[in-house]
Amino acid sequence: MMRPTRKGFSLVELLVVIAIIAVLSAIGVYGTMRVMAAQKEARTTETIEKIQIGFEQQWKAALDAIKKEPIPDPVRQAAGGDQVRARVIHTMCRMRQEFPMHFGEVTTYSVNGYNYPPKQSIQIALSGISGTPSEAEQAAVLLMLAVAGSRSGVTFDAEGIGGGAVVTRLIAGKQFKIYVDAWGSPIGFEREAEIDEHTILAELNGPPYAAAAVGRLHPLDPEGRVTNQNVLRDNQPFLKTDGANRRWFIYSAGRNKIYWDSDDIYSYRLRATDRGN
Repeated sequence: MMRPTRKGFSLVELLVVIAIIAVLSAIGVYGTMRVMAAQKEARTTETIEKIQIGFEQQWKAALDAIKKEPIPDPVRQAAGGDQVRARVIHTMCRMRQEFPMHFGEVTTYSVNGYNYPPKQSIQIALSGISGTPSEAEQAAVLLMLAVAGSRSGVTFDAEGIGGGAVVTRLIAGKQFKIYVDAWGSPIGFEREAEIDEHTILAELNGPPYAAAAVGRLHPLDPEGRVTNQNVLRDNQPFLKTDGANRRWFIYSAGRNKIYWDSDDIYSYRLRATDRGN
């Protein structure tokens, strides 16, 4: 006698097939997500490297111009007559004018009665703002203003770096152009690493980012002339005179969009290792 012909799959067989398809789909989705994440990280790294070039050009142009400026007498007196120390103090103050990190730094401050007013172009750009945007948003606005400026004839095409990195956003009640990473988070910068709040100082103070000359690591004070000047620092708390390696850097919040954690991408790491994290 002939056995009856099977006309379909059993329930168990269907479940096995469905399970196999689900596993293959999960593997495919995971692989695709990994590729996309790697592409976004690569795009963000490329963006930061391009911004870094422009920022470094403007930083150097500002320093070169400041070196030629006369030192105000009150600043020289605050430095105890030490010409090198006075130059360091003046340079720190002027770089703060040129590259403020947050809106609170766009104000007049003084050293021994000598006033350093905010840079006019930045003050004008921030006129009419309202509210208190996040630290990253403030830094992003000021980063764009810093690299888009012209110093001693040095200019940078701040909006021409491509990759969708330049966007216009409403910040503090006003439209600003800023840089964003591939995850849409604002790209910011720190003129002087304010590691009192963050966790990067130990890294910056060691190889390969700094030599072992403790107390002489500040890029604007290579001779350590203002280190341990406690009275000076107490009277002008905005002066980072502790000798730490408070170098400038540009940063992204990375994949998780949370700033100041292990997922971030920092420009100083790109210089040393060609990797962001």
